Amino acid sequence: MLLRDLDDATIESFRTMMSNRTPGHPWNKVTRDEFLRLIGAADCGSDGELRPTIAGVLMFGRGYSIVRELPRYLLDYLEYAGGGEEWEARRTIDTGNWTGNLFEFFTYVDNRLALGSPNRFELEGMARVDDSGLLKAEREAMLNGIVHADYNGSGGVRVELRRDRLTVRNPGTFRIPVGLVESDGHSDPRNSNVMRMFMLVGLAERAGSGVHRMVTTYRELGLGEPEISESVDPSTVTVSMRTSAPNPAGPVAGKGTYPHCPGRDGGEVRRHPGGAGGDDGAVH
Repeated sequence: MLLRDLDDATIESFRTMMSNRTPGHPWNKVTRDEFLRLIGAADCGSDGELRPTIAGVLMFGRGYSIVRELPRYLLDYLEYAGGGEEWEARRTIDTGNWTGNLFEFFTYVDNRLALGSPNRFELEGMARVDDSGLLKAEREAMLNGIVHADYNGSGGVRVELRRDRLTVRNPGTFRIPVGLVESDGHSDPRNSNVMRMFMLVGLAERAGSGVHRMVTTYRELGLGEPEISESVDPSTVTVSMRTSAPNPAGPVAGKGTYPHCPGRDGGEVRRHPGGAGGDDGAVH
């Protein structure tokens, strides 16, 4: 695979976001190819040519080039109206009318979450919660799915938004026990280069703090705790989060809603292989 297989518009959008966030960063002034090398999106192949890494293909590739390297790669966003099962908005790589890479998918879904927030919390009999804190927690859930996904696994990354719940599913499992993932400072992202790229534009903070911050935010908003579960066949992590509070009285006290975490409502996490994978190394 060659650097020309990457999408120039996505790269430029990423560079603009990084430049706006850190105007004085020295990488803002380097050439496109050198920039890609510095952020881990490109590396020298065995032939001495600069080629995209797996992380670079995932973040900036076009759908056909991504699927050529990762045939089971899939991204799917569904937005449901009311309480029914008919979606009113969808974005998936199968349509062919957008690039299909991780960066464009994330920014699209993030904008949908922000634009939809004024209406989906005004539910009868439910208290409206602080959009900004909730949006940050939702962003963490989406980033968690993206950076921990095994893109060789089945099912792809799937984000479902309903009026009262956000669900994010990704193939593969956590590479450390779920109880440690919740703790601040513990993380082992499968796609560490992708994580670092999101950090460069301010969409992710230090690895390991995302899930902990998400859980803390939910407690502060009175939404209890997100439900985090792992399944074996196929290997999947699911994060399900309320987007409205049934009780305006304040934070929920007592035990959380992790049905399989040690010390939380009983049960022990069943560990199983999370799948191979990683996002470094040049793609040939």
